[in-house]
Order: sequence, then structure tokens, then C-alpha cells
Amino acid sequence: MKKFFPIVAFIAVALISLTMAGFAYFATQEAARIKFEATADDALNRIDSRIDLHLSLLRSTHALFEARNGGISRGEFKAFFNALDIGDNFAGLRGIGFLRLTRPGDEAAVERAILHDYGASHAIYPATTTLPWRTPITLFEPLDPSNQSSIGYDMFTEPVRREAIEKAMSDS
Repeated sequence: MKKFFPIVAFIAVALISLTMAGFAYFATQEAARIKFEATADDALNRIDSRIDLHLSLLRSTHALFEARNGGISRGEFKAFFNALDIGDNFAGLRGIGFLRLTRPGDEAAVERAILHDYGASHAIYPATTTLPWRTPITLFEPLDPSNQSSIGYDMFTEPVRREAIEKAMSDS
């Protein structure tokens, strides 16, 4: 028996060591899983909060237009935008705009309104006569050089945006 004692002791210590290593491995894996889930939950909560914040911006902008029966001047829209303090409250937001729904053939009236608001002519583009509606951007803030060319752009000419606009029109 004394002859096998070192072998038995070695096997016992090895088994205990393997068992402890297994427990340590699984504990590490569980800790990593818990940490990942917490990080993922935090990210989802931040995304949800961000979406809610942007939806509140859309609702408040909609309320502004509803309260004024759609008659918002560029100055009023700019004042509204500035009051929102976009830089602090909506970090990363490029801007907010308004599309005017009009029929093909009525573009001249919209272009005159844009000329009146911006002091420069902006033709509605791209040109099309095959669509039932035109939805040019007529108000956009902040109006800086990077987005100035968006004034007059007809978003109804893009299939994905057209589908979203049509869905919004059918929902209201």
C-alpha cells in the first residue's frame, strides 16, 4: 500500500486541481456572460431612450405645425429649432426639416414660397412627372453649407422614402 500512496496522492491532487480549474473556468464564463448581458441591456436602454427622445422631437414639431395650421415661416421654424437646443439635447442630430406635400404642376407656388423664405431660388429637384405627389423640403434647420442643397429636394422620388411617406399619409 505504501508503494501506491504517491500515485494515489498524485491522482487525488490532480483530480482536485482539475475540479478547481473547472469551477474557476465556469465561474469566469458566468461572470463574462453576466457582464455581457449587463452591457447589452445598457445599450438597449440607451437606444430606447434615444428613440423616445427623437420621437418626442417629432411629436413636438408636429404639434407646432398643428397649432399653426401648417403656416410656419422660416423665422418661426428657426426660432423653434433654436429653442430646442439641439446641440445639448439631441447630440448627433443633423437637423430637422419639413416637406411640403404638393401635386405635380403646382411646383411654382412652392418654389415662390422657398424664394420668399430663403431669398434665393431653389428649384424642386429631381424633375419628375410620373409620381402622384411631390414632397420638396421647404424648411430645414440648421441651414449650413453642408445641407443647404437639401432645400427643394423631392424626397418622394426615392422609393424607400416614398414608401415611408405613403405609410405616414395612410396612418394619419
